[in-house]
Amino acid sequence: MSHTFPGNLDHPIKERLSIDEIRQAGEALNDVIDAFILGAQEPLSARHQLRALIEQYPELSDRIPELIAQHHRTDRTAADLIHLLELAGHEAAQRALVTLVKDSTADHLNRIRATVALGGVQEPSQAALNDLWRRFEDRGDSAARDISNTAFLSIGCIAANQRIPNPESYATLADRLMVPAWHFLVHRLPKINSYRLFADSPCHTTAGSRLILPPECLFFVLHVEKPAFV
Repeated sequence: MSHTFPGNLDHPIKERLSIDEIRQAGEALNDVIDAFILGAQEPLSARHQLRALIEQYPELSDRIPELIAQHHRTDRTAADLIHLLELAGHEAAQRALVTLVKDSTADHLNRIRATVALGGVQEPSQAALNDLWRRFEDRGDSAARDISNTAFLSIGCIAANQRIPNPESYATLADRLMVPAWHFLVHRLPKINSYRLFADSPCHTTAGSRLILPPECLFFVLHVEKPAFV
């Protein structure tokens, strides 16, 4: 199946779109999504076309959560679409991921996937980071705790990625992450059977002997509580 796309998809993101361009881009997205979900087009080609559309037309990003819900996707197709938003990484894509994470009516696994995806974007927005913190702080029920644990891991991933390019941002995130990490360890350390992983982690103590965990150690902390992973 062939599709006609508005403009050249090799062009950079367009900041201003006409009504006709938005309509054509939306129709192209619907066509490729339908072909992708129904298997009417080779998956790799469909993914390439979807990524090109989302990268050139960020406005289309908010359609992805709607289409996932509309087609009731919880399988590899949904995972692929969420990953495409992560790869696009622009603010519109991040907003779409946040929308999916916040939607309590959405499939739980897809919310987990979107939370993981936010931790993988190259340049996370402050809004996306703030929402991850809100998700982490909400531990009201078992589903919320799954999201909370995964948000904690995603924030740790963001912090780790900032270590070299943005040491200030890394330090700020690491300091904030350490409070819940330390609290968690104090309450759970007696229950940990294997100390080898902990001993091999790049942890160190301050002059006051307070244990400090860099974000790379947070996987170990989270593993004890079995966070949800894709």
